[in-house]
Amino acid sequence: MNHRITQAWASFRNLKRVLIDTKLPTSLRLRLFGTFVVSSLLYGCESWKLTEKVCRKLNSTCSKMLSRMTGREIADEARTVSINVLLRTRDVRWNWLGHILRMDDRRTVRQVLLNCVKPTQESILGDLNGKDVNAAIAWRWTG
Repeated sequence: MNHRITQAWASFRNLKRVLIDTKLPTSLRLRLFGTFVVSSLLYGCESWKLTEKVCRKLNSTCSKMLSRMTGREIADEARTVSINVLLRTRDVRWNWLGHILRMDDRRTVRQVLLNCVKPTQESILGDLNGKDVNAAIAWRWTG
């Protein structure tokens, strides 16, 4: 993940003139930031374990960059972010998971995921009772 943060800062520096230019509308600068910087930061995030430390690191990195763009304090940007990178991370993970779950049962990636995140009787699935394995796996993978 540290490599992704370094890559995101490199993307930010390459676009710094445009991203901090107050003559451009903030909405345009935020869209450019999301397209180029956040996408380079989140590349491969489907495989990350989203611990509290990882979430703080992502939020911290984006808050620092966004504060330079918006002129707000880093702490203010961290509390009420202009772009919520954690939601975007979860969206990417949900999309990837949906892609895997729609694969044919014989695909290796799908088999590995199903075997790694297999729901059990004692698990917190409760209401599902093993009826909807895809929903159970989705909940355990992204939750």
